[in-house]
Amino acid sequence: MTSDPSSVPGAPAQTLRRPPSRGRRKATITAWLFIAPAGIAYAAFVLVPLAMSVYYSLLRWDGIGEARFHGLTNYITVLTDSDLLQIIGNAFQLVLYFTLIPVLLGLAVASAIRGHMAGRFGTATRTILFLPQVIPLVAAGIAWSWM
Repeated sequence: MTSDPSSVPGAPAQTLRRPPSRGRRKATITAWLFIAPAGIAYAAFVLVPLAMSVYYSLLRWDGIGEARFHGLTNYITVLTDSDLLQIIGNAFQLVLYFTLIPVLLGLAVASAIRGHMAGRFGTATRTILFLPQVIPLVAAGIAWSWM
């Protein structure tokens, strides 16, 4: 014996969805038209070069002569290279030296200037530390004004 699920007690009531109204459909189309230029630019400048890079990585090609399909051999060569761990270590050192340490030192100096150095000494210290950031911009602005 089967029964209609809508008549079974405790079953969720089935609601009929109305087709989207004309105004809502127009708003959806308008939204897609606004998104389209960004999507096209993203595809042109990110997705296509990414796909081409993957394609080129599967070829044996010197950049000038004929390209031949080489498969995953290039990846196997890189991953079995004995210098790979040294190269990865060098990359992490660069990240450490050029991002992490300067940011932490900058935060420490900024915190020290803001918290402990009040009055004229703090103002002078902030000025001295900020001048190297401003001087090249001012010099470039003056040079451009002379042109």
